[in-house]
Amino acid sequence: MLSTNESSNLLGLCERLCQARVLVVGDIMLDQFVRGKVVRISPEAPIHILSIADEISMLGGAGNVVRNLATLGATVVFDGVVGDDLAGKTVRDLLDSYANVQSHLTMEPNRMTSVKTRFVAGPTHLLRTDGRPWLRCPWRAARRSWITCGRRSPRCQWSWCLSMGRVS
Repeated sequence: MLSTNESSNLLGLCERLCQARVLVVGDIMLDQFVRGKVVRISPEAPIHILSIADEISMLGGAGNVVRNLATLGATVVFDGVVGDDLAGKTVRDLLDSYANVQSHLTMEPNRMTSVKTRFVAGPTHLLRTDGRPWLRCPWRAARRSWITCGRRSPRCQWSWCLSMGRVS
């Protein structure tokens, strides 16, 4: 529980964040949630059969930081690398859906965008799949992103650099 003084400080920080320009650099991915209801157990193996009710996609990894900052009202500049694939296009569209986010994505040919898909029934996660999380970001693409983001960083009050992968 926050004290009155801590609450005032937190509110003040949130108000200042609305006026901030924040640079975020890092591994972005597509988080997908497939939600439904378990209707029975499969006759082929002891696994659940999920009747799908809905599917949603959202920004994950460094994209989660972007989404949270944008929702709090900050102006966000994002630099990152995605694959030249459908998931990469979805990530770009999700970033573009925020008026206060300027995205500078490098679309790398022959790279698959990281996708994490969770299958959920009620409060229970049944399964998570990770699409190509072990792929390394090619050095040329990472270097291009770092050089261009270095040009943007002086105009930002804060910056975050998040990396969950490796650069080769």
